[in-house]
Order: sequence, then C-alpha cells, then structure tokens
Amino acid sequence: MREAILTSLAKIHTGESFEAVLRFMRVDDASLRTASLDALKLMPALVALNLDALLHDPDADVRVLACDLARAVPPAVAQKLLGAILEDDPQINVCAAAVDLLAEIGTPEILPALASCSERLSAPFLSFSVQMATRQINARSAQLQA
Repeated sequence: MREAILTSLAKIHTGESFEAVLRFMRVDDASLRTASLDALKLMPALVALNLDALLHDPDADVRVLACDLARAVPPAVAQKLLGAILEDDPQINVCAAAVDLLAEIGTPEILPALASCSERLSAPFLSFSVQMATRQINARSAQLQA
C-alpha cells in the first residue's frame, strides 16, 4: 500500500510530491526508506535539482542514501558531486557509498579524490574499497581506449 502511495507521489512529479516522499528517507523503518528511495529515483529531474543539498544534509544516513540517488543523474554530474563528498565528508559510510557508485561510473579524473579520501579517513575497509574502485575505473578506461 505505501509503495503505491509513494509511486503515485512520484508520478505527480512536483516539488511538493518530491518533498513529501523525501520525508520518508528520514524515518527509522528501513523498508519505508527503501521504498521512498525507489520513488525518488522515478523523479530524476527533481533528484538532479536537489542532489547537492541531499549530499550535504546534516543527517549522515540521508547523505548515504543520496549517494544511491546519484545513480539517477548523468554520470558526469554524479562524479562531480560525489568527488566533493570524497574531499570533505567526515563520515566513512558516506564516503564508502560514494566510492561504491564511483567504482561503477567514475573516470580517471576522480582517482586523485579517491586517493585523497582514503588517506584522509584511513580506514582499512575504505582503503580496500578505493583500491577496488581504482582498479575498476582503470580497467574500464583501458577498455574504452582499446
């Protein structure tokens, strides 16, 4: 039932419906957060308009979810916004979420920001994630050049 309501709000596709769905990203219920995230992805133009603000939200959980929402915007836009997160977000989980998406969409231009984030936060799992992302980006780049 709630998925139907959230999908209906997404189909309305207004700033007001976006804000209504966005409220559910802040609840403790994980399934409701996931449903709201899915509904927000159905509004890519509104996601693009609000993504930078979401990536800088005071709530780290919202910032983590916003990294997933970055899939709804063009990869170059997502890379630019996520690169800024890598430079200054203090939460390892937010940076790890950014690294995860950048492993899929990143270009070699993001590699210095990845390395800098790994050094700045110096957590073993984040360092490993950055190494894996770097390998994926380099491999994809080599394939494109071949």
